[in-house]
Amino acid sequence: MRLQERLNRIASLAAGKGFEAVVLFGRANIRYITDMRWNVAAFSVLLVRPSGEVVYAVPVLDHSVALEECWLGQVGEIRRFPEDTPNYLDVFRGVISPFASEVGVDLESAGASQVEMLGAILGSARLVPVDRDLLAMRAIKDPQEVERLREAARIADAGMEAGVREARRGARERDISLRAKFAMEVEGAEGTSFEPFAMSGPNSWKPRRYSTHRILEDGDLVIFDVGGIYQGYCSDITRTLYVGELEGEKKDLFDLALSAQQAAVASIKPGVVAGDVDRVARTIIADAGYGRFFPHLTGHGVGLDIHEMPILDQGSQTVLQPGMVVTVEPGVYMPGLGGARVEDMVLVTGSGFEVLTRAPRIISV
Repeated sequence: MRLQERLNRIASLAAGKGFEAVVLFGRANIRYITDMRWNVAAFSVLLVRPSGEVVYAVPVLDHSVALEECWLGQVGEIRRFPEDTPNYLDVFRGVISPFASEVGVDLESAGASQVEMLGAILGSARLVPVDRDLLAMRAIKDPQEVERLREAARIADAGMEAGVREARRGARERDISLRAKFAMEVEGAEGTSFEPFAMSGPNSWKPRRYSTHRILEDGDLVIFDVGGIYQGYCSDITRTLYVGELEGEKKDLFDLALSAQQAAVASIKPGVVAGDVDRVARTIIADAGYGRFFPHLTGHGVGLDIHEMPILDQGSQTVLQPGMVVTVEPGVYMPGLGGARVEDMVLVTGSGFEVLTRAPRIISV
């Protein structure tokens, strides 16, 4: 059972590091183990001991659903806590020894108040971050995760295509992104991976990363970025639209961004260092004289979080392995001219790569 295997890996992490337990607060980390979807306004907490003993704590309102649907009820205990109370972590009192010396926690996901409450329960125990360990576990997707990411990519393509149909001279940026959001939810998305955005004209070279009420005009370059979530797994796709005919310097800018992206994608295969993929794209853009206009990383892992390992950036030493899914999205942002970025989701296969997002890359509206 894949979920049991994941739980075993958390227990082994606890045992290997000598922890009394591992306590997880992060929504993605918990879904990785439970496969349970909760409302974004709700949260749960998972405790795993080195023995594999589990205590899963959920809000009172969600307790009956968890008892019925969460597989952890078969191997551990599902407890309930009252929401909106300052001491809800009391549900774990007595589970962890008062003499514990170290407890692993995904501290980057936990809020300051949660860390404080947990510390009060544990007394002198030291809280040790395990965020990087969890991200490393999640970096290589199993076959079911890959299939969910394929479907998430299809949903992103549908959102992109719906937004493109809305895009035209006189349309608002906001209308384009709203159309994409609606289309993705119609196609089965749980929600969006992030706030979809269309950035046109001057907004494309000084990126805001949200849609405004600006009206598209002839000659605009429009960076359009969307993503949807399917059964917990995120997608991410960017296309650069052109209002009218793509020509002149703006065409050169777009061609540069696309050629850098395509070359970086083609460099992906098992055994390649993530930083080398970044170098392929960055070198092409720098050699064309636009190096200082490419300010961000080339790509990032995508899964239960929209940004996770591996990172395709300068200096990254992560070795790509089959099952990793990354975005490849170099961009060029030229003041007074426009911005251009093309982004696809790419699966690292046993011998190379597979591009998961398939919407057209050259789009005039």
